[in-house]
Amino acid sequence: MQTTFYFAQNRLKFMIMKRTDVFSFAREFWSCFWPLILLLMTIPVWWLQRWQEVSHQKAIKEAFWKQDALVAIERLRGGATFESQIEETVQKMSKLISSTLDKPGCRADVGEIISQAFIKSIPKSHRSSLTKIFAFSIDENGKGVPIKGQLLERSKSVMMASLFGEVATAEKKHLSSYDTFNKRCQGIFGELVSFEYLAFQQKGKMIPCFYNEERVYIIWSDFQKSENQSGGFLLIFSAGDKKNSNPLLYGIKNYIKKSHHEIYPLLVSLEGYREKGKPLFWAPKSIVPNSIASKFFRIIAELEKKPFSDREMLCTPGQVSEEFPGWWVTRNVIAAEIHYELWIVSKIPEDLKFVFPGVVEIVLSCIIFTCWFLFIALPRIKGIEGSVPMKIWFGIYFFLVGALPLYFLSLFSTTIIKMTADRSVNEVIQNTLERFEKIDMESNVVSASVNNLCRKAIFSSQLCKEFRDYPLGETKPGPELSKVFSFFERAGYPLKHVLAYRFGKDILSITPKGKPGKFERVASEMNFLLVSGVKAFFDSVAPDDLFKVIEMKYKLYFKVFSSSFISNVFPDYFDLRHRVHLHRTRELSWIQFYDFIGSGKKIDMCILFRTIVNDAFKKYLSERFADLDKDSRVKLRDDPEYPTINYSFCGRVGTSMEVFYKSSVNLFRSTEGKRFVSEMVDAGKFDSRRVVLYGKGGRKVFIAYPSKKMPGFVLGAQIFLAPVFLDQTEKEIFIAFLLIIVGIMIVFFAFTLVSHLLNPIGKINFALSSVSQGDLSTRLIFERDDEIGEAAKAFNSMIEGLVKRKELGRFVSQTLEGNLDEIGRSEGSEKRFLREESGVILVSDIRNFTTLSENYPPDVVVKMLNEHLESMTQAIKMNGGKIDQFIGDAVVAVFSGESLSSEVQKSISSAIKMMEKHSEIQMIRRQSNEFEYAMGIGIDAGKFFLTSFGSQTRMEHNVIGDPRIQSEKLEAFSKEGRGSKIIVSEIITKVASDRTFEKLPKHDAWELVI
Repeated sequence: MQTTFYFAQNRLKFMIMKRTDVFSFAREFWSCFWPLILLLMTIPVWWLQRWQEVSHQKAIKEAFWKQDALVAIERLRGGATFESQIEETVQKMSKLISSTLDKPGCRADVGEIISQAFIKSIPKSHRSSLTKIFAFSIDENGKGVPIKGQLLERSKSVMMASLFGEVATAEKKHLSSYDTFNKRCQGIFGELVSFEYLAFQQKGKMIPCFYNEERVYIIWSDFQKSENQSGGFLLIFSAGDKKNSNPLLYGIKNYIKKSHHEIYPLLVSLEGYREKGKPLFWAPKSIVPNSIASKFFRIIAELEKKPFSDREMLCTPGQVSEEFPGWWVTRNVIAAEIHYELWIVSKIPEDLKFVFPGVVEIVLSCIIFTCWFLFIALPRIKGIEGSVPMKIWFGIYFFLVGALPLYFLSLFSTTIIKMTADRSVNEVIQNTLERFEKIDMESNVVSASVNNLCRKAIFSSQLCKEFRDYPLGETKPGPELSKVFSFFERAGYPLKHVLAYRFGKDILSITPKGKPGKFERVASEMNFLLVSGVKAFFDSVAPDDLFKVIEMKYKLYFKVFSSSFISNVFPDYFDLRHRVHLHRTRELSWIQFYDFIGSGKKIDMCILFRTIVNDAFKKYLSERFADLDKDSRVKLRDDPEYPTINYSFCGRVGTSMEVFYKSSVNLFRSTEGKRFVSEMVDAGKFDSRRVVLYGKGGRKVFIAYPSKKMPGFVLGAQIFLAPVFLDQTEKEIFIAFLLIIVGIMIVFFAFTLVSHLLNPIGKINFALSSVSQGDLSTRLIFERDDEIGEAAKAFNSMIEGLVKRKELGRFVSQTLEGNLDEIGRSEGSEKRFLREESGVILVSDIRNFTTLSENYPPDVVVKMLNEHLESMTQAIKMNGGKIDQFIGDAVVAVFSGESLSSEVQKSISSAIKMMEKHSEIQMIRRQSNEFEYAMGIGIDAGKFFLTSFGSQTRMEHNVIGDPRIQSEKLEAFSKEGRGSKIIVSEIITKVASDRTFEKLPKHDAWELVI
């Protein structure tokens, strides 16, 4: 390129010095550089296309990355605490023990299996020497038996096994009272930990309490040893274990690594907050390379020196920053108690950093530049005049007029189509989320149904009378309440139990027949203080009068809340009656409804209904999702019932999530299905939405939507974007087809123009080339009346003139054939044609031709003469001679153009050939009994003149000079020759020294000896 511009620069300097005309200079500049300008116009077009493709891919990949980064932050938020991490690892530990014991032929010691599972599951950073583990198995009688092992505690193992054996089997037993077990729990872990609390709500959950008068955290879980035998374990963590461990580091290492992209987490102290002794910036060495950590440390350190808003401007929380070239960066806070924010950074893939032209673009650019340089620029740089062929001009014209607009139209159309497809994808995702939100909001129909059932039941005077007359401590339903239980059962919302707070008497907890009342104490603890407060507030009764039905534990709670009896909480609570209230535990969702019943002017009772609505929500969602499935199928070419969306929802069962509805059973057997379930479980665990693009080009979407109105349920959808991309493909095909049609029309127009204009011009050019090579038989036949037809007629007229001129040339000296144009220009003027040349003159003549003419008929003589002259002409031309004149029977030939020695040799060779042909003719005539004749040849060399002479009406063209005269004389001396009859002058003998000559006796002439 530099060399090209160097030559071009020199050429321009030369043109500037040579020409002062500005317009002439501009024309020269344009003629030299227009192909390069065209090249510079075409390269940005290819770059634009490449930029469009890369930008689209970058947007898709950036969306992937952003979703992954946000999920990573949410995972870290949900798992950054010591409690959440221990609860998760305990769940893994329970599964690991069960799976190991379930292996066929497992003979390992149970205690050793539990110890190894403890080591593998609980991180080393989260346990210390103070961490204790108790393990127990449950025998055939349902009693807990301690398990011995390497890491298992022995001290108090029998007591722990006995207590937690009952805790693990509490749901299966119908115990009338838990008082004994409550006292045992409170004696070990303090008054705040009850048996029901451990058995029915806190399995697999961290519980802060006291053990051996020290503050600890306890957590228990069970495992299945065999079909008829099970067990469990209890972990006790010291309060120091929480401080010594690093939950944030553990969370980063475990939750960040689950991402699908190579992302690097960085912890940066919050602006305006810097803990004493804590670093400004921290990155886990096992995940983040030093080069990346040091780069961002410098950036953040500089930000700390600037105003508060600089970090916000550089990287907005929750958004992908564009202020870091070559990097995707986002940041967000973790939790209120953690004074660090999390920065997620990733390198942008190499193929998306810069926009380079592709291989095709580079090759085409090189071809265009090479053609420009070799065929246009280089000849002009060297000063060689030339022109661009018309076909190239027309090709460039149609490229600019046709191809480039079509290309830009294609580029614009595909951009619009891709933007439309992206918008359609977003609309599909948004519509699905809106459907889920609508389903979630309309789940109030379950609560409304329960509310109506409860209102009908509570207004029954017989039911209220039955509650007032219930015997103290009775738990079985009476006749009226049995009807209520049956009524709720038939409606699909079975009551789990009914509570009646009979102020001054007791608390009734009544369950359906054959059902354990495992929620009675839990419900009592949650509502007793409020309903008692309402009673005291409205009746103005001293709180101490309520102590008659309050146990020691509740008296403590009551005293704590007694100061609140004068607040507005109790009137507000009273106003909330006759309404259902949705509550959620870790495993279940339940609805409660209550009302205060008065006797006279005083409140004497509060009746509370409670029903578990997990099954009701499940039924509701199944019906709604079945309706969604009917609307999620579209007709495609290959599959008339192609599902565009596979719906599913899952709910919590115990401590795990279970899928309740599947649009496609086969989906959940695949790797995609497992990932789908994982996303839904993850979303439910961290209570955050998931919108995950996956597949080639992001052609599928996973959506996981945790329900707000139905706790514990996660709505999911797998969206196939095939219809969207099929529509995009069809539009692109249509645009391509349309462009092809337009392109074909342009090409057809180009070919039509070529056939109408350029092809005739090509034929004219070919005809001119043929004529220049001497072919005068070429004619142009165009049946058209336009300029091309006129040009063809003019060409044919010109050829006719040339043919006539050629015919005329037969009567003109061949020595003057090459100068006809000059002679023509001389004719009619005072100047006559005259040119001096050097060469050899050969003259031949038939002996006694006059006598032959007199003795034989004219036709015989003419025939003989034509045959003779034809043979002599061939012999002369064969050796490079030119016929100057036929003078009767004489032939005058000229040899010139090359060196004298060469021309002499040619003339001698011609003479010898002429004599040979003469001998052949005589032999033939002799055999035909025709008369014979003799001939002689004279040859001389020197300077002579080619000239024209005569009058205005008649001109002669001839060779004159001494060589012509001497040749004629030498030919006359051939009568005296005794051999070859070829007589030459002295100069010939000197030049042709390799030949043998014999001097004639009486003349200065020499005969060639053959």
